[in-house]
Amino acid sequence: MLDLEDIAELLCRDAVTILDWDQCVSLRARVPLTPIEEKLARALAKGGFDAEAQVRIGKYVVDFLIKSSGKRIVVEADGAAFHNAESDAARDRNLLTLGVDRVVRFTGSQIYRDADECVIHLSDMLGQRENTNNCSSIRRQKLDAAQSIAVKHGTGPIRVLAPAGAGKTYVLVERIVELVERGVKPHRILALAFNKKANEQLVERLLALQVPATDSKLFDQSVAGVRCCTFNAFGYRFQHERLKLNHNVVTSGFEWRRIMEEAMLKAKVSVQGVVQGTDPVGAFLDQRKRASSDLVIQQTCL
Repeated sequence: MLDLEDIAELLCRDAVTILDWDQCVSLRARVPLTPIEEKLARALAKGGFDAEAQVRIGKYVVDFLIKSSGKRIVVEADGAAFHNAESDAARDRNLLTLGVDRVVRFTGSQIYRDADECVIHLSDMLGQRENTNNCSSIRRQKLDAAQSIAVKHGTGPIRVLAPAGAGKTYVLVERIVELVERGVKPHRILALAFNKKANEQLVERLLALQVPATDSKLFDQSVAGVRCCTFNAFGYRFQHERLKLNHNVVTSGFEWRRIMEEAMLKAKVSVQGVVQGTDPVGAFLDQRKRASSDLVIQQTCL
């Protein structure tokens, strides 16, 4: 049988024994946090941030409030199930009118995967603001409503769908400039283009806006600048420079035909009965290109 004191002790996760009232008054109330918030709180403390949890600002309760160099920084731990990008953006705008200088959001997956990396990112944003490139002083084109949403997006993934010539490269450049102005170090940004010409334009536009950029030494952390590369070149160099895989890249049509003929032979693909004048090897090569373009992955269940 339990009395009221026993029940209270079971319900209180941080139960302690109080001998007198003075001890009770001196105790600091424990603010309940979600597991993700707990993980981020530990990382913030480890990173040297004095973050106050569950602070009320106006009608809002923010996850963490950090006061640094006279500024008030709100840090939010966003669980996808409890957040909506549009309502979060409106909430952030309102917080900025209530004396908050900046709102930084980290997704639950970011915190779970590497909370310490989130704190490093936060340190970069706060510590490098005075030293970052003054991109805002350079005249830039005006963004339309859709482009502005993409460029001003907070944290987490965002997908932009647009036809050829709609200004995707321009939006990508403006997004990079936006990140640098927020305090992100340029060398921590990777920008991938579809082809060599687009990559060259990317580098040229960034340099014109005084944002350092490089298309070499992608994995050398001592080199400053946004890492710019094509998708194919990045994959190739990642395998060679990081995974230390040495393999040849097939570029000639003749070599592709030879490889496909060998593959068809190993797969026992019969070409008997094919109409004369047709090219079954060429048909397989065309399908390979389509699969590659659509990023089709064949999964085999064992």
